[in-house]
Amino acid sequence: NMNGADDHTVVVPREANKNYTGLSFSSGGSAVTIEPDKDKWDILLGQYTTMLFSDGAPYPYIVTGGTLNPNKVTALELTNTVFATVNSQNFGNYTLSNKHDAIGYLWKIYSINAGKYTMIDNLTYLVKGVDGSKYKFRFIDFYDQNGNKGYPTFEFMKIF
Repeated sequence: NMNGADDHTVVVPREANKNYTGLSFSSGGSAVTIEPDKDKWDILLGQYTTMLFSDGAPYPYIVTGGTLNPNKVTALELTNTVFATVNSQNFGNYTLSNKHDAIGYLWKIYSINAGKYTMIDNLTYLVKGVDGSKYKFRFIDFYDQNGNKGYPTFEFMKIF
Protein backbone atom coordinates (compact mmCIF):
# COMPACT_ATOMS: atom_id res chain seq x y z
CA ASN A 1 0.00 0.00 0.00
CA MET A 2 1.10 3.59 -0.56
CA ASN A 3 1.25 4.14 3.20
CA GLY A 4 3.78 1.31 3.59
CA ALA A 5 1.38 -1.15 5.17
CA ASP A 6 1.22 -4.73 3.88
CA ASP A 7 4.74 -4.72 2.38
CA HIS A 8 5.92 -7.86 0.60
CA THR A 9 9.40 -9.06 -0.26
CA VAL A 10 9.81 -11.59 -3.05
CA VAL A 11 13.00 -13.44 -3.86
CA VAL A 12 13.12 -14.32 -7.54
CA PRO A 13 15.46 -17.28 -7.98
CA ARG A 14 17.79 -17.52 -10.94
CA GLU A 15 17.18 -20.71 -12.87
CA ALA A 16 20.24 -21.86 -14.82
CA ASN A 17 18.08 -23.51 -17.50
CA LYS A 18 15.97 -20.37 -18.18
CA ASN A 19 16.71 -17.02 -19.80
CA TYR A 20 13.94 -15.21 -17.95
CA THR A 21 11.82 -15.54 -14.83
CA GLY A 22 8.57 -13.66 -14.48
CA LEU A 23 7.24 -11.84 -11.44
CA SER A 24 3.55 -11.78 -10.55
CA PHE A 25 2.34 -9.11 -8.13
CA SER A 26 -0.79 -11.16 -7.32
CA SER A 27 -1.22 -12.50 -3.79
CA GLY A 28 1.83 -10.72 -2.42
CA GLY A 29 4.14 -11.59 -5.30
CA SER A 30 5.70 -14.75 -6.65
CA ALA A 31 8.14 -15.91 -9.30
CA VAL A 32 6.51 -17.58 -12.29
CA THR A 33 7.87 -19.67 -15.13
CA ILE A 34 7.29 -17.83 -18.41
CA GLU A 35 9.34 -19.81 -20.90
CA PRO A 36 10.51 -23.32 -21.70
CA ASP A 37 14.09 -24.29 -20.89
CA LYS A 38 16.45 -22.02 -22.82
CA ASP A 39 17.78 -24.93 -24.89
CA LYS A 40 14.27 -25.88 -26.10
CA TRP A 41 13.13 -22.89 -28.18
CA ASP A 42 14.37 -20.61 -30.97
CA ILE A 43 11.93 -17.78 -31.79
CA LEU A 44 9.25 -16.04 -29.73
CA LEU A 45 6.35 -14.65 -31.76
CA GLY A 46 4.31 -12.02 -29.95
CA GLN A 47 4.14 -8.43 -28.85
CA TYR A 48 7.15 -6.53 -27.59
CA THR A 49 8.17 -2.90 -27.22
CA THR A 50 10.61 -1.30 -29.61
CA MET A 51 11.91 2.24 -29.70
CA LEU A 52 10.81 4.42 -32.60
CA PHE A 53 11.77 8.02 -33.22
CA SER A 54 9.70 11.05 -34.17
CA ASP A 55 11.60 14.23 -35.02
CA GLY A 56 14.62 12.72 -33.28
CA ALA A 57 12.75 12.04 -30.04
CA PRO A 58 12.49 8.39 -28.95
CA TYR A 59 9.18 6.86 -27.98
CA PRO A 60 8.33 3.26 -27.05
CA TYR A 61 5.97 1.51 -29.45
CA ILE A 62 4.32 -1.91 -29.13
CA VAL A 63 4.79 -4.15 -32.17
CA THR A 64 4.02 -7.75 -33.09
CA GLY A 65 6.96 -9.71 -34.40
CA GLY A 66 9.64 -12.29 -33.78
CA THR A 67 12.42 -12.15 -31.20
CA LEU A 68 15.29 -14.58 -30.79
CA ASN A 69 16.15 -16.79 -27.85
CA PRO A 70 19.30 -15.09 -26.50
CA ASN A 71 20.82 -18.53 -25.87
CA LYS A 72 22.81 -19.22 -29.06
CA VAL A 73 20.10 -18.41 -31.65
CA THR A 74 21.09 -16.15 -34.55
CA ALA A 75 19.26 -14.88 -37.63
CA LEU A 76 19.61 -12.72 -40.70
CA GLU A 77 17.06 -11.09 -43.01
CA LEU A 78 17.55 -11.63 -46.73
CA THR A 79 15.66 -9.06 -48.80
CA ASN A 80 14.67 -9.70 -52.40
CA THR A 81 15.31 -13.40 -51.89
CA VAL A 82 12.82 -16.02 -53.03
CA PHE A 83 12.26 -18.56 -50.24
CA ALA A 84 12.50 -21.54 -52.59
CA THR A 85 15.98 -20.51 -53.77
CA VAL A 86 17.57 -20.33 -50.30
CA ASN A 87 19.85 -23.27 -49.55
CA SER A 88 22.74 -24.27 -47.30
CA GLN A 89 25.21 -22.22 -49.36
CA ASN A 90 23.50 -19.01 -48.18
CA PHE A 91 24.76 -19.62 -44.64
CA GLY A 92 28.38 -19.45 -45.84
CA ASN A 93 27.82 -16.04 -47.41
CA TYR A 94 26.60 -14.13 -44.34
CA THR A 95 27.21 -13.52 -40.66
CA LEU A 96 24.04 -13.99 -38.65
CA SER A 97 23.10 -11.65 -35.79
CA ASN A 98 22.22 -12.49 -32.19
CA LYS A 99 20.35 -9.19 -31.81
CA HIS A 100 17.08 -10.06 -30.05
CA ASP A 101 14.96 -8.48 -32.79
CA ALA A 102 16.97 -9.69 -35.80
CA ILE A 103 13.65 -10.96 -37.19
CA GLY A 104 11.57 -8.18 -35.68
CA TYR A 105 8.31 -6.81 -37.05
CA LEU A 106 9.22 -5.27 -40.42
CA TRP A 107 8.21 -8.31 -42.47
CA LYS A 108 4.81 -6.68 -42.95
CA ILE A 109 3.70 -3.24 -44.00
CA TYR A 110 0.41 -1.47 -43.44
CA SER A 111 -1.41 -0.72 -46.68
CA ILE A 112 -3.71 2.26 -46.36
CA ASN A 113 -5.43 1.32 -49.64
CA ALA A 114 -6.14 -2.25 -48.48
CA GLY A 115 -6.77 -1.20 -44.86
CA LYS A 116 -4.59 -4.02 -43.54
CA TYR A 117 -1.08 -5.37 -43.24
CA THR A 118 0.45 -7.11 -46.23
CA MET A 119 3.55 -9.26 -46.31
CA ILE A 120 6.73 -7.94 -47.89
CA ASP A 121 7.48 -10.06 -50.96
CA ASN A 122 10.64 -12.17 -51.16
CA LEU A 123 11.71 -11.62 -47.56
CA THR A 124 13.42 -14.72 -46.16
CA TYR A 125 15.30 -15.25 -42.90
CA LEU A 126 18.24 -17.48 -42.18
CA VAL A 127 18.02 -18.87 -38.65
CA LYS A 128 20.54 -20.92 -36.72
CA GLY A 129 18.64 -22.63 -33.92
CA VAL A 130 19.70 -23.25 -30.35
CA ASP A 131 20.82 -26.77 -31.31
CA GLY A 132 22.94 -25.51 -34.23
CA SER A 133 20.48 -26.59 -36.93
CA LYS A 134 20.01 -24.16 -39.81
CA TYR A 135 16.67 -23.09 -41.24
CA LYS A 136 15.10 -20.81 -43.78
CA PHE A 137 12.03 -19.01 -42.46
CA ARG A 138 9.42 -16.63 -43.85
CA PHE A 139 6.11 -15.07 -42.92
CA ILE A 140 3.12 -15.79 -45.13
CA ASP A 141 0.30 -13.88 -43.41
CA PHE A 142 -0.51 -11.75 -40.36
CA TYR A 143 -4.21 -12.67 -40.07
CA ASP A 144 -6.09 -15.76 -38.96
CA GLN A 145 -8.86 -17.38 -41.05
CA ASN A 146 -11.38 -14.93 -39.53
CA GLY A 147 -9.39 -11.84 -40.51
CA ASN A 148 -8.11 -11.08 -36.99
CA LYS A 149 -4.66 -9.45 -37.01
CA GLY A 150 -1.77 -10.64 -34.87
CA TYR A 151 -1.87 -14.33 -35.87
CA PRO A 152 1.23 -14.82 -38.02
CA THR A 153 1.39 -17.70 -40.44
CA PHE A 154 4.89 -18.73 -41.39
CA GLU A 155 6.86 -21.37 -43.22
CA PHE A 156 10.23 -22.80 -42.29
CA MET A 157 12.45 -25.57 -43.56
CA LYS A 158 15.54 -27.16 -42.07
CA ILE A 159 18.31 -26.91 -44.63
CA PHE A 160 21.11 -28.62 -42.65
